[in-house]
Order: sequence, then C-alpha cells, then structure tokens
Amino acid sequence: MYRGSIEEEFDRLPLLSRQSDGSNMDALSMRAKDIQRRFYDHILEQFERLQKVDPTERTDYHFDPVLAKLRKLREGITSTGVYDEFAANVYETSVDVCLLAKNFAELLKSLVQILGTVYPRIIGDKQRVPDLIWCTKCQRDRPISSFAGSEQERASAAMEYGRQRRVRGPTSDSEPEAVTISRFQTFCSDCSSGERKEDLLSRRAELTGYMLLYLICYTARGPKCYGDANKVMEYYRELPTDLQRDQNVTFALSVFKALHADIDYVSLAHLWHEASTNQQTLLQTVWPLARQRIYDVLSRAYYTYPEKQLRLSLRLEVQDQFTDFMRKQIGSDSVASRINNGTVQLRVPKRVKQR
Repeated sequence: MYRGSIEEEFDRLPLLSRQSDGSNMDALSMRAKDIQRRFYDHILEQFERLQKVDPTERTDYHFDPVLAKLRKLREGITSTGVYDEFAANVYETSVDVCLLAKNFAELLKSLVQILGTVYPRIIGDKQRVPDLIWCTKCQRDRPISSFAGSEQERASAAMEYGRQRRVRGPTSDSEPEAVTISRFQTFCSDCSSGERKEDLLSRRAELTGYMLLYLICYTARGPKCYGDANKVMEYYRELPTDLQRDQNVTFALSVFKALHADIDYVSLAHLWHEASTNQQTLLQTVWPLARQRIYDVLSRAYYTYPEKQLRLSLRLEVQDQFTDFMRKQIGSDSVASRINNGTVQLRVPKRVKQR
C-alpha cells in the first residue's frame, strides 16, 4: 500500500505509452477501474481549484497539470478497451479542458477518440439486448419486462448491463459492484424507485460540431481562410442524418460557408455573437487570416469606411489593437492622416495623369 498524499500517489503513475515491456506495475495499475475513478475525481478537484484562479493571474501553462493527468487516464482507458459512461465522461472533460487551455493538439486526440471509438462502441453495445438483466437491489437476474420504465428505457439498461457482463464476466453475489450500472435504472419492478437517467450520448452532436470547427478553422492556411474543403465535406457526409441536422453541426457549416464565400464578413460577425465560449475558442484560431482577408476585400471595394463598423468587422474593438493593425496595412506615418472623424481612408485614389 502506497502511503503519501493523493497528489503524490497519482503523479507517480507514468504514461502507459512509455512502458515498452509492460513490467511497470504503477503503469499497469492505471488499467484498474477503481484507480481510474479515484484518479478522475482527483483531476476534477484539481481542475476546480485551477478555475478559481483569477484569469489575469494565469500563465499560458495554467491547466497543463490537469491536461497531463487526463492524458494518463485516457491511455489507461484505451489500454483496457472498455468504453462506457465513465470513458465518455473522461473524454468529454478532456475536450472541455483542452478548449479552455487552448491546447489543440490534445483536443484533436480527444475528439478523434471519443467520436471515432467511444461513442460508436457505446452505440454498438446498445444494439444487443440480453433477455435477462441483473437487479442490483434484489441481486438476481430478472426478465427485462420486470423492470420499470418505458420499453426504450428498459432496453437501454439491458444493453448496458449486457455490455458490462461481457466485459467483466459472470455476476457474483460476492462482487455485486461488478455489475452495478450507474447511468441507467437497474432496479426491477419489486425494487424500482422509478428514477430516470440522462442520455449517455447527449454531447455527441456538440463535440461533432467542435471537430468540424477544428477542421474548418484551426487547420486553415493562407491565402484561404478555411481548412481543406474536401476533408470538411467528407467528414460531414459520413455523419448520420440526425447529426447533420443538429444545430451544432449546422453552425459549423455556416462558418464554413461564410469563410468559403471569399469572406462573408457580415454573416461571420453574426455567427461570432451566436457562438458559445468553446465555439469562439475555435473561431479565434482562424481570425488572423480572416481579418486580413476582410480588410483586403473592403479596401478594394471602398475608398473610405466607417471606423466603428470596420473595427467590428475586424473584431478589433480595442483601440490600440486596431491602431497596430492599421499601421501594418497603411504604414505608421499614414495612420493619423487617414483615420479622422470616425472615418478610415482605406486607399488613396490614383491621380489621373494630365495630358
């Protein structure tokens, strides 16, 4: 038994990916479900503490300790091949922390795994319904019809139980916790409290939208202001119809259309204000390219433009940021003469040569 603080206990656990021979028992312990759950609780507590720190006092690496621990935990889950409610919660938390920390390398790993493996495995397990399901209160197998709730709810509980039984082996009176299902109601009609449980896949569409925004915004390279259009549309077409119609996915496609249409800066401004905090984090990654493209389009179309409207279109509401940007466009010596009385002179008319 290791004795020491909980921080020391979990910090000494190495990454499984760095254990080539499989002989490190500390690394192998990350495959144990009870240790994974305790580790996850510890991560959530540390994350909560870090969130309480004033944003002005945070460094660029403020959330790195949490990100490192989440990576250890994800590797432990992957090594077991058990993708259930707990795995979904871990990966969803990992996505949230990565977006908050703006760590897009770890974000991509988390999104690829949860959307490509965790959610599909959960859906696949739901398609196999066992005839019997274990009642966690009276401790015996009962027919699915004996359980409270709608037919769909009973089927969900039965399929989750069947998955856990396949993974963990036969039930045992001496190990009742081995088959306890925390997400779904598993009390039969003799013991049921009638409590309803939330959908295990409730965030699937939200995270799918993040993946699309990652492909559209983060992978963008100049002169285009969006990522590989073929990859974006290929990913979209492979989605189920219900996901294609979800507002998180349609929002991402609206961003793609606004960027693809040689910068529809009006629509882009509306989308920015409609976006959630996480969506804005991904949108910010394309703004340097988009901002320059917006300015190029406006400067070709107009000689002068209202300063307030230009700053809103460029998302440069802070005066110093706007001035610095304009210096790069028209030169430091021209800023004072070309920004006057709320109007910006974007370009100077060419002089007509006298014959």
